[in-house]
Amino acid sequence: MKIFRIILLFLVLSGVSGNSRGVDYFDVNSPRFRPLQVVLVTNPPGVSSKKLYNAIRENLERTLFFSVVDPVFAAASELAFVWDLQLSNQRQTVQGILKDLKEQRIRRNFEIKIRNSDLQQAARELSDQMIQEVLNVPGLGQSRIAYTAKPPGSNKQIRLIDFDGKVDERFSYELGASNLAHWSPDGQILLYTHFTTTSTELALQPVDRSQARLLRFPREIQPMGGSWGPDGEEILVTVMKEGNADIFRYQLKTGEMFPLVKWPSLETSPAWSPDGQTIAFVSDRQRFRQPGIYLYDIESREVKSLPFEGKYSSAPRWSPNGRQLLFEAQQEKYFQIFKYNLDTDQIQQLTFGPFNSEQPDWSPNGQQIVFSSRRGGVHKLYFMSAYGGRTIRVTNQPAGVAETAPAWSK
Repeated sequence: MKIFRIILLFLVLSGVSGNSRGVDYFDVNSPRFRPLQVVLVTNPPGVSSKKLYNAIRENLERTLFFSVVDPVFAAASELAFVWDLQLSNQRQTVQGILKDLKEQRIRRNFEIKIRNSDLQQAARELSDQMIQEVLNVPGLGQSRIAYTAKPPGSNKQIRLIDFDGKVDERFSYELGASNLAHWSPDGQILLYTHFTTTSTELALQPVDRSQARLLRFPREIQPMGGSWGPDGEEILVTVMKEGNADIFRYQLKTGEMFPLVKWPSLETSPAWSPDGQTIAFVSDRQRFRQPGIYLYDIESREVKSLPFEGKYSSAPRWSPNGRQLLFEAQQEKYFQIFKYNLDTDQIQQLTFGPFNSEQPDWSPNGQQIVFSSRRGGVHKLYFMSAYGGRTIRVTNQPAGVAETAPAWSK
């Protein structure tokens, strides 16, 4: 039986003025957080070893909490991973040991099976286990992002990209344009808006690209967009009738509609909280054509506005735990991303700079966000920590392709 062994040594370094501290004490909640430096050493040299090295490095660095560096630049050691990858014709596994060099102890032993010789998938699983152990949150290696792409001279289309960026493929193929995708709670269906020259439709399509279902609406109203309820049995829909936009609940099984927010003003962009108790939405109720964000309590029917005094606020998105909201707002000349904390009633600005940053969404573990920003004349997608700080590109699309409306799988 042929056995091929690869040993990977991971040294996670503090990089903080030579002072060695345990990972438990790093303040990842700070925008000034410096990524933990990781040194990877793979033996013996070979194609498979290099492929696994690169895949793990890419997965770790896209979290924004780790940076893979050359051992020459390593300073004070924080963590050591020793991963023994053993490949055979009968059994493919990764056996690993996570060591804490500061405390001189083994934090964890684990074993992963490599399925179908897929080193890319193995790298995702290994990276996720490291994130779970070090940061105590689930990893993102299995998540995907739906977004709208607009190539030059073509209609808008929905695309799906894996977290590590290795698979980025077109999802929608209808005539016309497709936009504004939303994931079902179980991550199996995409709800999106489809535009033709004569109509606007809402479509439900399984992520395996089987046949889409078009939702039916009365002829006198026009659906403008929708988002899922937490139980997956109904959606919130923005509908336009006689020049006014209102928000309705739409039962997916029966097609019945019930008005939720129906004011003389414009109401759009509804988002249902994870516990199903509150709906965030956008309205210009108080200031004509200068909309703000409101919270609607389903049980009491009480409505309150966010304590924000900007000119234009939109695109609210709930955090996975339902205690925070991301949104975009115009700050002087440009749109920026903000975060509202329901427990403290405080708002934090996350993005800055002389360019628009818009349409944010949360990662499934609540530690990162994805958003669209126009930094070079064309909108592109970026990752950022949910606490602010540096950003990195999400896709490798050509420069002229506009990327907007990202939605992270739940």
